[in-house]
Amino acid sequence: MREVIETARLVLRPMSAKDIPAMVCLLDDLRVSGNTSNIPYPYVEADARDWVGRQPDLRGQGQAYVYSVCDAETDGMIGAMGLHWSNRHTDDGQMGWELGYWFGVPHWGQGFATEAGAAIVREAEATVAPDRIVAGHFTENPKSGHVLVKLGFEYTGVICDSYSLARKAKVPCRSMVRTAGAPLPDPGRAP
Repeated sequence: MREVIETARLVLRPMSAKDIPAMVCLLDDLRVSGNTSNIPYPYVEADARDWVGRQPDLRGQGQAYVYSVCDAETDGMIGAMGLHWSNRHTDDGQMGWELGYWFGVPHWGQGFATEAGAAIVREAEATVAPDRIVAGHFTENPKSGHVLVKLGFEYTGVICDSYSLARKAKVPCRSMVRTAGAPLPDPGRAP
């Protein structure tokens, strides 16, 4: 997958040390970290440094393609999104690409997740060519499900408990899947 992907309003690029202050600020909010599986709360600089530091190796090994999602005008990080190799939301237990993301609260409800997601899915289908991409969202976070539906994901009917590191508890999670070639939002318009 390309290292930099541009959309109408966003630049998706590899995470770097300059993103660490924004990551700490945006992820040290339980409304954000509590809707993820692997992000701790409280979120501190050491967590961000560790995560950013692991990304080049994961990308180089073809195990994860995670992007800082940045405002195209300011290059300020507003969230993160990417694909990683997993079997967490697959109905058959086979490994496959999983889409994951988070956005800081000030950037919710503006279509950024849909815009970034469509760009990543297009890029994945053009490069790694998955038959399917899986995803999931906690049942109490239906807005994330709405984003995924816009990206062509469908519910599998499976609800399982997924551990949330931030909450230190298992949380019901709805699994979704997107088959290759499913429709995506028009890239010429902001969602």
